[in-house]
Amino acid sequence: MKRILVVLISLLLVTAEGIFAQDTWTQKASLSNTPVNDYTYGCSIGSKAYIIPGFTPGSYFETAPKTDFFEYDPATDTWTKKANLPSFNVSYSLAFSINGKGYFALSDGIWVYDPAIDTWIKKLTFPAGISSFVTGFSIGNKGYFSFGNGSPNQLWEYDPATDTWVQKASFPGTTSLSYFDAHSGFVIGNKGYIAKKGDTDPSNKNDLWEYDPALDTWTQKASFGGNINISSNGFGIAGKGYIATALSVVPDLPYTEMHFWQFDPATNSWTEKAMFPGQPRGYSVGLSIGNKGYIGFGVIS
Repeated sequence: MKRILVVLISLLLVTAEGIFAQDTWTQKASLSNTPVNDYTYGCSIGSKAYIIPGFTPGSYFETAPKTDFFEYDPATDTWTKKANLPSFNVSYSLAFSINGKGYFALSDGIWVYDPAIDTWIKKLTFPAGISSFVTGFSIGNKGYFSFGNGSPNQLWEYDPATDTWVQKASFPGTTSLSYFDAHSGFVIGNKGYIAKKGDTDPSNKNDLWEYDPALDTWTQKASFGGNINISSNGFGIAGKGYIATALSVVPDLPYTEMHFWQFDPATNSWTEKAMFPGQPRGYSVGLSIGNKGYIGFGVIS
């Protein structure tokens, strides 16, 4: 399997109320002078994106994992190296932002990054029995983590103000311990959404579930219009959710195309949008800044 670091792609969306989306893609500046790697992840903080490059291909348990950390500024279309990670990156990990700071799940727990002073601060470790998370999002002043190793249906709420974890209502859908039981999520307003691959039962594939933190309840929504897999990622923009997912004709063969879907909670429906124009890839990064979404990096098989 060939894995390369690829360019960041910007999706241009005009999403203000009453204006139709342009539904077009524009290629942006590549992150150069970095080694080829896998499992890159990151988040947006304010008007910029923050990216952690992943592992060297084929070395998912490196003895000396990379600690590089980069900032992308869409206003100038430029990359800037920031303070190195204080701990090691981990595969299938996640990040989100709260109140102008980024929260990153690293090898020894949650670390908060403050872009105003370019520094890292150690926070509480993961709850007992949890070693990593594969799905997460932030709503208001809280972070939410789910589908981690050893807890495939658990949902945990993290409060940065008190640096504490609270277990919330478990995910009601079917899932498994396998990392390949893929999930993708986004936030719309004050609710989180998770689409899951499911199991071998066709009725349980590509489910979409809405989590309401105010009520601590899950509600099933219209199933994802595409096919959730380990190549999928999502983000929310202006009251709608978006998921990009790559497809291959035969499992384990190269990805042949990458589709992009929009979810409208008002109509509980999915609409396919303009197909991703870059080379299809798995484990890509997806995030939004303002009224634009960004897809990039990942694994090209």
